[in-house]
Amino acid sequence: MSKTVEWIAMQSRLYQRSYSREQQAHTHEFHQLVLPVTGGLQMEIGHRCGDVSSNTLAVVHAGETHAFAADGDNRFVVLDLPVQPLSDELLPDPGFVPFDAGVAHYIACLDHQLKQSATSPALQQQMLTLLLQLIQTTTQPAAPGRNQQRVMKIQQWLQSHFHQTVSLAFLADQVNWSSGQLSRQFKALTGVSPLAYQLELRMNHAAFLLESSAFSIQQVAERVGYQDLSAFSHRFRAHFGCSPSGYRQQRTSESSVSTK
Repeated sequence: MSKTVEWIAMQSRLYQRSYSREQQAHTHEFHQLVLPVTGGLQMEIGHRCGDVSSNTLAVVHAGETHAFAADGDNRFVVLDLPVQPLSDELLPDPGFVPFDAGVAHYIACLDHQLKQSATSPALQQQMLTLLLQLIQTTTQPAAPGRNQQRVMKIQQWLQSHFHQTVSLAFLADQVNWSSGQLSRQFKALTGVSPLAYQLELRMNHAAFLLESSAFSIQQVAERVGYQDLSAFSHRFRAHFGCSPSGYRQQRTSESSVSTK
């Protein structure tokens, strides 16, 4: 058993939590992992947007501003870790990390154990230690090839700058490729083009803001990179099959029904 992981487990806190549909945002002075049990949680960590559900966990580093809103009934296992060099090295980068069926099964076991009225400190430390070891294994895959590293660099840039207007040539310059090389390699590894990937990020974040914030449609459009409201509405309708205002109204109605 890794002494590093065991020491971190002794300093950490593990608990269950359910989140509200109302959007909230904050920072805290500790690292945090949010592990899904049931339901989903839409999050924005820095400029990275994603869903914590099914087989994806969230990693929030200390001091990182993050916003979140739940989608219906939900329950999560949350792990707070101390800010120490050892835990800093263990954690993956802030954002969203996929995990396999083995980790999902263990999260379900943790959830069951945390429901019990009495969990001894020694048992909880053992649970935490194994969880950290599983996450460490899951988030440290074999080193990617050179092409994959370049594609990942573009993905990370787009996740942090999806609201910016950018050309394919600019993105290609970031990894010393031609526009054609970038298009071919990016699509081969992700299934979509770089600009289609950016559009997906924009639309998902727009949907998140429409559902969980009081921003006007124009403000939402601007926050995802559109100054022209008509262009934003056209893109949104093509992506989701309804207008931004229609989407907001539909989601608000669903929320009202579920809370009755």
